[in-house]
Amino acid sequence: MNDLLIAVLREFLNIVAPFRTAISAPAEIEALLARYGWDVEVGGNQLNPLSAAFALDPLIQQLASRTDQLISGTDQQRLHALVDVLQSIKDTAARFSSLQGASVGSAPFNQPGFWSELAGAMLDDLLAVYLERHQPLIFSILHAFGIQRYERVTPAGANRMPWTRSVLDLGQLGKLFTNPGGVLRDLYGWGGPSLNHARLLATFERIALAMGGQATLLPPRRTLADGQIALPLAASQHVQQLDWMLLDGVDSATQSRWRVGVSVLPVPPSAGAGVPGGLLFAPVLDGAAGLTLPVGQDVTLKIDGAFGAGDAIRLRLFPNDVHAVADAGALELAGKLSVRGAPDQPFLLFGKRDSTRLELDGFLVEGGFAGTLANPEVFFRANTGAEQGKLRLFVGFTEADGFIRKVLGDGFSADFGMDLLCSSRSGVSIAGSGGLEFQLPLNIDLSFFKLATLYVSARGGNNGVDLSLGAGCSLHLGPLQAMVENIGIKLSLVPAPAGRGAIGPFDLAVAFKPPNGIGLSIDVGVVRGGGYLFIDADRGEYAGALELTFAGFLSLKAIGILTTRMPDGSDGFSLLLIITAEFGSTGLQLGYGFTLLGVGGLVGLNRTMQLEALVSGVRTGAVNNVMFPRDIVANAPRIISDLRDFFPPALGTFLIGPMAKLGWGTPTLVSISLGVIIEIPGNIAILGVLRLALPAEIAPLVVIQVSFIGALEFDRQRIYFFATLYDSRVLFITIDGDMGLLAAYGEDANFVLSVGGFHPRYTPPPLPFPVPARLGITILNESWARVRAEGYFAVTSNTAQFGARVEIYFGFEVLSVESTTSFDALLQFSPLYFDVEIYSNFSVKVFGLGVWGLSIRVRLEGPAPWHARGEASISLLFFDVDVSIDVTWGEPRGEPLPDVDVQPLLAAEVGKLANWRAFNPTGRAGLVTMRSIPPEEAGLILHPSGTLQIAQKLVPLDVPVSKLGGSKVRDGKRFTLSVAGGALNKSADVKERFAAAQFNDLSDADRFGAPAFEPMNGGVELTPVGQTSFSSTAIKRSNRYELLTIDSTGPKPLRKLRGLHPLLSQRLLSGAAVSRSTLSAHQQRALTPFKEKVVAKGEGYAVASAANNARHGAAEFGSEAEARAHLAGLLQANPALHGQLQVLPSFELAA
Repeated sequence: MNDLLIAVLREFLNIVAPFRTAISAPAEIEALLARYGWDVEVGGNQLNPLSAAFALDPLIQQLASRTDQLISGTDQQRLHALVDVLQSIKDTAARFSSLQGASVGSAPFNQPGFWSELAGAMLDDLLAVYLERHQPLIFSILHAFGIQRYERVTPAGANRMPWTRSVLDLGQLGKLFTNPGGVLRDLYGWGGPSLNHARLLATFERIALAMGGQATLLPPRRTLADGQIALPLAASQHVQQLDWMLLDGVDSATQSRWRVGVSVLPVPPSAGAGVPGGLLFAPVLDGAAGLTLPVGQDVTLKIDGAFGAGDAIRLRLFPNDVHAVADAGALELAGKLSVRGAPDQPFLLFGKRDSTRLELDGFLVEGGFAGTLANPEVFFRANTGAEQGKLRLFVGFTEADGFIRKVLGDGFSADFGMDLLCSSRSGVSIAGSGGLEFQLPLNIDLSFFKLATLYVSARGGNNGVDLSLGAGCSLHLGPLQAMVENIGIKLSLVPAPAGRGAIGPFDLAVAFKPPNGIGLSIDVGVVRGGGYLFIDADRGEYAGALELTFAGFLSLKAIGILTTRMPDGSDGFSLLLIITAEFGSTGLQLGYGFTLLGVGGLVGLNRTMQLEALVSGVRTGAVNNVMFPRDIVANAPRIISDLRDFFPPALGTFLIGPMAKLGWGTPTLVSISLGVIIEIPGNIAILGVLRLALPAEIAPLVVIQVSFIGALEFDRQRIYFFATLYDSRVLFITIDGDMGLLAAYGEDANFVLSVGGFHPRYTPPPLPFPVPARLGITILNESWARVRAEGYFAVTSNTAQFGARVEIYFGFEVLSVESTTSFDALLQFSPLYFDVEIYSNFSVKVFGLGVWGLSIRVRLEGPAPWHARGEASISLLFFDVDVSIDVTWGEPRGEPLPDVDVQPLLAAEVGKLANWRAFNPTGRAGLVTMRSIPPEEAGLILHPSGTLQIAQKLVPLDVPVSKLGGSKVRDGKRFTLSVAGGALNKSADVKERFAAAQFNDLSDADRFGAPAFEPMNGGVELTPVGQTSFSSTAIKRSNRYELLTIDSTGPKPLRKLRGLHPLLSQRLLSGAAVSRSTLSAHQQRALTPFKEKVVAKGEGYAVASAANNARHGAAEFGSEAEARAHLAGLLQANPALHGQLQVLPSFELAA
């Protein structure tokens, strides 16, 4: 007999067992009623009717005896016993139900609702008593999260008394999945103004005792409370400390006792003062450091590192913060305690090995600390996922008859797991399944109808538990085929009002479950194709794909995604639609051999464009799913998933994307698919796929395929292009590689062109696309032979780079030969510098043992001076001969350029009218009209309230300068512009872009790693003194008017707009001239509708400590060169700081 059924029956007997001893005497019945809030005296004349009403003992005895027969009886006895058991369960349930209609004796037994209320309370109480007595760990966990709880009830009416009601709230389970933080806040005040620490520690104690551990509540220990909470405050707040001993034992080798546990202490956010709002965890490990201890079968405890530090390392856990605390005496901050289960066979949690069971492949629970004393990390992890082993539910049909086994197989299993990580640095993260889902293959074929799959899923809902049952089926009717995926019903178990429902305290809600997908296909000769509709009601998303081909010439394809819920969970609407039409293999002739192979378009409403995802899609090939995709019905899930990543919902953003596919030759030899995607408001992208197939598409000898993307980003002021070769070959030689181009303008001007990547020692600037992969050809790629050549070429604003590499390998069981040769060159334009490196090796191995080998590496740098380094090695069996060279020759400089005086050049730059610019005042209404300036008066005109900018790009200002290009500066080390007298004052510095290497000597590492251009002071901004506006002498003019009054004695006509509604009046005034004026408050509110504003700062640099990245001083600079100049001044003033300071970007500074 199935072990699962026997276990269920035994647990049912344990649930109803308390009734067997509670109904045999009046005192016992009175005590039973008092337990549920009834103060009733049972007389002798009422005993027999009440005992008859509670007559459950015979049914329970019969159920117990029949359960024993199920375990040990013969097959025939088991069959009869199963029938009797089912009948006994039915009679027991009927007896509980009959209590609701019973009417026994006097009040309250004859009152309406007495028996129904009593039956519901008894069922809840029976389940709670069973869990507390027989499943204490499950009971403590349910109680910890409020799923099972006790409520004090004071009912009204006669014969009533206060009592404690047991409640099983499955709605709390749904809340635990959807809003765990809210559950903890409601139960314990976690994250609220007042933490109920007494209840929280009592919950920990209950769980510890249920697990068989030792838990003790006691006053806070001084060594633990020091610096965390003041002892008088702890006493006033009734704060206690929980010592939870998880494991203890005796080491057989040393006969010394060891203990492993944790101490928990409620603490305030501020050390030593305030109301407790979080918890302090401190490990307790006595005599266990460095041991690996068996704590059970196939379970071991391992303690690594300095875990015997006692209270030296502690973890402070608060609702919005997790961090570690380290004492100064903790010298070693590296320790880990782990409990690992690694059985030969999975742990059997429930059931039998050869039948229905719940098993665990393995687990890992570990905690510890790492890092430095200044920045310690404390972590805890519990893992039952794929890495350590899965939790598996297996439902077996080995005891079923032949028909069931044939239809359903031997059984099915569902794997799930969880990975919980809690770190003081990264916070808390949980990965794993939130429910249980599995599929049963049915494969029931009824000619034109096929039932393929049964879907079963269970998960926590908002108010209870949802169970879904669905089926996947297909229909075949001649040329028409249809399929429906996962259509069925959804059963929801929700708490019933007043605790009285169809199933004890719960109600069962039944609803239709819409299908996850609907597919159709048709094939009638002239028209063939199909479509698929995806339905995800939980996410509010609907997607579909359609493909129809007419007469083999016109192929129509459509893909759409409709979303009714925005990413933040709010209600909204977004649509993405792609429609294409392709005109067969020959297309429409355009002339000169060109053909139109297809047209299409993309429309997105409330959709944005993710350029980063599109660039990644070029390399992975996913971008091909945007333009003229193939087999869209078969590949619909992957295509729709890619489109979600490329074009996610975004309120107020729209997409327009015309597409075309052109070809050349008949049949087509070269084809290109192009799409221009315009984001409104936003950026512009060009997507494309180029394909070359020679001499014919059917049997090509040369295939070149390139996917590319180009983008114009207005907000970031840059244009870039990225392309990748894929599935390309010449005969049998495969070709692959990437290329990229970046042209940035504006403040962050830059230029990068790369075909195949960069020099190994060059650090490229931040790129909007991946670093291009090497451009290579593969001649052979087999297990026994490999021949590949690759190369690269790159040009940046100040360098040119190129290189190549050849790899050859031939290997057999006995003999293998391998050779690698590479060449890398880097040329810097200003100042002139190059770096060339050549490397080559050759080796012969017999049975994996090196017999002969040669390796050569040569590097040449120059000029001025020339520097050659190299090494060579020859290996013969067990002998090695190594030779190295390191030679420098030539003058430190070539013919030096003459020194230069910068001040005359700077004065000339300042004197150029082109470097002077006048700007009108911003943010102010004009209010005046400027007159036209005649050509003979043309020049620089400054508004009285405007600003004057003087900027030059010869030399950066206010920073040290040692050279200008290749010439040494002779007349100064720092240059600045200042204003002396006059009607203008300096109001700000003007930034220009400069290459730092042009003005100071940098090391190779700084030269290659520094930005190509950095913002530095290049001029000044001037404003009038006091911003005073002057005009000519005012002229006063008086006008006299003759006043004539024309009136009549007749009645005055009524005004047409008399009694106008205020809302309509405001609407009309909003378009009036006074509202449209730039001075009106209406216009100002339209320009700045929000009081809060966000200001984006550019990248900054600061001087920081080399030990811990802490800021040194408050100065912050807009460029790395300015920060390095400041650092040089600090080192000159205090040479003792050498090696202790560094320049870092602001975002890398320690908090």
